[in-house]
Amino acid sequence: MKKAFIALFAILILCQNSFAQNSGNNSIKILTQKKGVSIRGMAVPNINTIWASGSKGSIALSVNGGTNFEWMQVPGYETRDFRSIHAWNEKEAIIVAVAAPAVILKTKNGGKSWYKVYENTDTLMFLDAIHFKDASNGLVVGDPIATSIFLLSTSDKGEHWNQVSSNYFKTTLEKGEAFFASSGSNIAQLSKEEF
Repeated sequence: MKKAFIALFAILILCQNSFAQNSGNNSIKILTQKKGVSIRGMAVPNINTIWASGSKGSIALSVNGGTNFEWMQVPGYETRDFRSIHAWNEKEAIIVAVAAPAVILKTKNGGKSWYKVYENTDTLMFLDAIHFKDASNGLVVGDPIATSIFLLSTSDKGEHWNQVSSNYFKTTLEKGEAFFASSGSNIAQLSKEEF
């Protein structure tokens, strides 16, 4: 019994030393940073491409799996907050800016230029998240207007957006209820088989 206890103790010491050595090698490495910018959205359309969006009209793009990022500011939107982004590849992406005027912008040239595909100047407007279920069909959800959920849909890769009728929803929201406006993770489109 004494020999078994000593052997177990020796194994635990070896494991602890091994864990301590390995955990010392697992440090966090900062790949890129942009002072004063809060990242709010991310899209990873393939193993090499990473898009990020955030405050101060900022967009970051990596085309080499995150080794390097190019930072850019969308001209004319330097004070805007892009809280959600969707990307198809390293050239084509779409971003959502919250608050009035609420806008959706798209690029087809890797962020070198952006064009407006939707705008709503209602002062109650606040767009929260974007999600595409396939290459063409997508949704943008916004904070409710009164107690009705605000939802936009597209069927042409975000080139045109239409408001979904409030009759589509089986529920209304309580006063003060809204959606989390960051990360683009509060909306998903499910097929009937997934319910």
